[in-house]
Amino acid sequence: MKRLLVFMLFCILFSPLHSQDKNLIFSEYYEYKDIEIMNIDVVNSDIKTQKYSGDSLLIEVYSNNRDLMPQINLKDKTLSINATEFSAREGYYLNISIYFPVNFKPEEINFSNQDGKSDYEYLPDSKIVMLKTATGEMNVGYTQTDFFSVKTIDGNLNIKNLKCEYFIIQSLNKGNINLSLSSLPEVTSLIVGKKGKVFLEVRQKTTIEEIKDIIDFQCPSRNLVLKVLRGSVNVSEERFNLD
Repeated sequence: MKRLLVFMLFCILFSPLHSQDKNLIFSEYYEYKDIEIMNIDVVNSDIKTQKYSGDSLLIEVYSNNRDLMPQINLKDKTLSINATEFSAREGYYLNISIYFPVNFKPEEINFSNQDGKSDYEYLPDSKIVMLKTATGEMNVGYTQTDFFSVKTIDGNLNIKNLKCEYFIIQSLNKGNINLSLSSLPEVTSLIVGKKGKVFLEVRQKTTIEEIKDIIDFQCPSRNLVLKVLRGSVNVSEERFNLD
């Protein structure tokens, strides 16, 4: 029994990140010092990003068809993943997992995923972050960048603890926006919500006037709900008129 427990512990400690998933078709490490720009362009994929303690950037691709492998290229310090030609095929499953080392700080991140679920649990500090989706849900964890841009049509956006100099966040149809700011941007920023609800939480002491001075809201007043941190713990919720 003791030997069995030791063996199980060894397997847990030294198993790879993908845990021997039978649908893993690609796994590759990249020296992050060779990468300044990251581009992803897929149609119907699940994307997940997270931080890990490794020294290299790790990309894993899971799919039910080994013959339909996304194109992954590293050239001129730009790492690109493209699967727009075939990833909309019926019955085709694609999942892309990216593990970012702590010290990786690229210049630019451009991720586009039209219909799948995008879980950006962690995005490394960078100068530019640009994310797009059409109908898929997008979740973004803590992000620190100079410029942050997100655009969706009907997909719901959930953005937590954003810290940036300025941002543009657009929901062009029915998608809801749930945005939490660690602090107000330094430069006038934009939130567009055509038909969906917009929930904005500001995690710093501020006033409605200061928020309206620095953020341009292009959405119906009835669809906007604002939460402002009051003191160190309590959060008050209020609706306000944009006019």
